[in-house]
Amino acid sequence: FDRNGSNGPNKLYNNIGWNNGYRDFVFRDQDGSILRNNISVTGNNNLGGSDSEYNSWDLSVKVNSDDFISMDDSVITGPRAADGSIRDSGFLKLKRGSDLIDAGTNVGLPYNGSGPDLGAIESDY
Repeated sequence: FDRNGSNGPNKLYNNIGWNNGYRDFVFRDQDGSILRNNISVTGNNNLGGSDSEYNSWDLSVKVNSDDFISMDDSVITGPRAADGSIRDSGFLKLKRGSDLIDAGTNVGLPYNGSGPDLGAIESDY
């Protein structure tokens, strides 16, 4: 994720940066962007003056393949369902018992459990 020269602050809530090479989240300068409940699988970010709280790199959690049901991206690069949607899979969905579940903060989006999960897919356990 990169602000790509946008003129104003960005709000990034509940995203997953995965398989992006060197850095997952890049926000240079002091642009006032707000980042909450995001996961950086690589853990390498350049956030400049961003307001960053309740993200995997801000908390005492470790992100690894054991947190996810699957990290096999073939389902999103393969054939789609008849309606054009990506077929349901475990790709980047948090596995039961992950310390990323309920580790986030309320940003006004619906969630299950005692708090929002980190990442893009809210678990139902």
